[in-house]
Amino acid sequence: LPITTMQEISKAEKLTVLTEKEVEQKLPMHKCIQSTKEALIALSNKTGKMPIRQVSQLPQNEIQKPGYLVTMPSYHDGYAACKLITVYPQNSNTANFSSHQGVVALFNAKQNGQLLLLADAHQITSTRTAAASAVATMTLARKESHVLAILGTGEQARSHFVSMLETGLPIVQVNLWGRNNDHALKLKEDLRVIFNTYEWKTKCKSTKLIELGVFSTVKECVEMADIICTLVPSTDPILRGEWIRPGTHINAVGACLPTQREMDGTCIAKAALYCDSKDACFVEAGDVVLALKEGSIDSQDHLLGEIGSVLSGEVEGRVNEEQITLFKSLGIALEDLTAVRAIHDAS
Repeated sequence: LPITTMQEISKAEKLTVLTEKEVEQKLPMHKCIQSTKEALIALSNKTGKMPIRQVSQLPQNEIQKPGYLVTMPSYHDGYAACKLITVYPQNSNTANFSSHQGVVALFNAKQNGQLLLLADAHQITSTRTAAASAVATMTLARKESHVLAILGTGEQARSHFVSMLETGLPIVQVNLWGRNNDHALKLKEDLRVIFNTYEWKTKCKSTKLIELGVFSTVKECVEMADIICTLVPSTDPILRGEWIRPGTHINAVGACLPTQREMDGTCIAKAALYCDSKDACFVEAGDVVLALKEGSIDSQDHLLGEIGSVLSGEVEGRVNEEQITLFKSLGIALEDLTAVRAIHDAS
């Protein structure tokens, strides 16, 4: 074969494969916040393409629990990606396996379709989900937000602790609540370790550990909060609108099915509502779908717009210090693409 052809073959065979630990090292939160911001803008200005995710229920397995195979393709700026994962919700109750397992594949779509990188999807998803909340918080929260409330004790509680502190907002107190108090106490100790050992990039420069507190009720946890992150895949509301004080910003992350909700209708009605994807918000976001169905909000016009449109200046964000703002996050495939591209570009 000609030399040029041999060189092309050699180049085409080069592939980077990254484990969960390697993704964690190569995609720190501050970098993912920037890549996620790019994804949210690309979705809103339509420079990014994102076909509807495909969810296939797998045949009944030996443990007699549902399992799903999910594909999430996307395209932006000459690159294509696809996240391929299995979803086994019952794994949340074990320490052996994540409920979401798989890979994100990155392709060169502007030249030859070459597969460039395969990265562990679990770590990508964990980081970019929290990064999206950070982008929304930096865009919508009051600049003097001091108190953060985290509802939930799972992996996203830890990721959101990092992402919220990487916003650079002057957070000095973090309130914690979980349905299992022992898990909340364990979370508190984990966050102490993270605070002292994480390689922070933009955290508010504090010379001492911020105050961490565990609360027995959601009401006590959130009533003085400036920022609330809800991270519980619940079918019944855990957060009620009457507990939210003026000026609060909420990142609603845990409920991602039309039958799930973390907030009651009053909470949705009181807030200026933003989302990551308009197309998905009134289909997949149970918090919003159920609020509309029960009449807490009158129409889909209650949604002010996508956070990407706020970032690009097409939609107005916070209008005053008393306004309650709410970011309903469902996760978008473009966030996976820009995350793996950020890793690839830095390699």
